[in-house]
Amino acid sequence: MGKLVSGTASLFLVDRIFRELKGRGKLGYFGKIEATSGIVRIIRNSLFCLRMARIKSADILPSHFISQQKGEEIILFLKRYEDEIRKEKKIDMPGLYEVALSRIDLWRKQKGISQDQEFYLSFQDQVLDYLERRFLGELAGEDLVLIPQDPLYGLVRPQRFWKISGSRSRSFAPASTPPTANIDRLPWLFGPKEAPAPFEDKSLQIFTAIGPTNECRKILQMIIAEKMQLDEVEIIHPSGAVYPSILPPSAGDSPRS
Repeated sequence: MGKLVSGTASLFLVDRIFRELKGRGKLGYFGKIEATSGIVRIIRNSLFCLRMARIKSADILPSHFISQQKGEEIILFLKRYEDEIRKEKKIDMPGLYEVALSRIDLWRKQKGISQDQEFYLSFQDQVLDYLERRFLGELAGEDLVLIPQDPLYGLVRPQRFWKISGSRSRSFAPASTPPTANIDRLPWLFGPKEAPAPFEDKSLQIFTAIGPTNECRKILQMIIAEKMQLDEVEIIHPSGAVYPSILPPSAGDSPRS
């Protein structure tokens, strides 16, 4: 097993491949753009996702893409990346998972560890790539314990979450209790037709506003109307610098996402 390729090293590798292919006139679809850091990162991330899904260049057909030329060049990028990793005798994270998967049984025998001596925890709604999910599933076997999270109705369950039905793992879901206040109805936010009847309380209020600035203005208006101190308020917002840049400094010292 070779040296592990860091994230930075993989970016340099993809950048070199991009410039070499473009310099040799091998790129038509991607040849129209420059090898900026952002473009290189996007291509590297795409190659990483394919490898984490255990998809190799030989597994892809140009017809899998809307643009056949784009498909041909993605295959070319991935093939060159595979060749360079192999030639330099290095290994990236997807390759490390492949090696780990091939050695799980040997590791158990050498360490004398049997599956009934330990268990493994994972959030039920944990987003995992194919190799991550397979490695943890094979390592844990029947001793994988899925920790449930709050239910959410009205949305399709993402494919990268653990599949509960037919799983060998155990899931300790708490007994569901009927809602007693409007705030308990939040799991039905995206499934209002199936939601329990509303309550006459102020535990939850939902309003609409156009744009982050108007959202923040409305929040501050509600805080002032309730005569609340800012240090008594918790404002939870999407990650990024947009909302902290709009909110007063005292309200945005500890942003939550």
